[in-house]
Amino acid sequence: MSLRLTRTFVPHSLFVALPVVILISLGFSVSVWASDPSTASPQGSSSEPTVIAEGKHGFRVTEKDVQELIDFFKTYTIFDTTEKEYRRYTVQTFLFAKEAERLGLVSETEALPEDPVPRRLALANIYLEHRLKNLKLEPEAVLSYYRAFPERYLKDPTDKKWETQPRPLIEESDLLPFDQVAPQIEAFIRGQLRKRVELWAYEDLLSAYQVAMK
Repeated sequence: MSLRLTRTFVPHSLFVALPVVILISLGFSVSVWASDPSTASPQGSSSEPTVIAEGKHGFRVTEKDVQELIDFFKTYTIFDTTEKEYRRYTVQTFLFAKEAERLGLVSETEALPEDPVPRRLALANIYLEHRLKNLKLEPEAVLSYYRAFPERYLKDPTDKKWETQPRPLIEESDLLPFDQVAPQIEAFIRGQLRKRVELWAYEDLLSAYQVAMK
């Protein structure tokens, strides 16, 4: 998939990046819903959690999974959203985590949380970073951004001529070499495209796993 840059970007996906990058790194421990005696099913009950999504290769998400994710976010973050969005995000998290494991994206030396909810969130983030890293950008996209925002790449931004002239003309000689700043620009573009790539990945995996939403 190739992209050409425009000057309108999608903001970062705080929904994924904040909880996964910050919370997982802090190593919070989340108790499993079923292990809490106060919330366990009555003895002898054979009721199973309601399935909300099911697909190929044993993919399955239940109402219990959704509630565990809601409990995690409400306990460890100030973020909140609708129940519908929590359900969608739970399905996405399970898909991303399953695909990360299938592709072997986690090295043997990489430490992951043991508790299931933060573990899945960590795996989901690993998969999303994999998609971002492998997103093909047209070379012209990076160059066009460099040319569209030259004021960000001045050799000497403190030069008085930028203050004395109302609309100074920026020459190529005023700029840092493109090769020097290209990696920085590319990383910035990928970051800005995070939300869009997240949606593409989710739609791809819904199709690949033939997920049926209940």
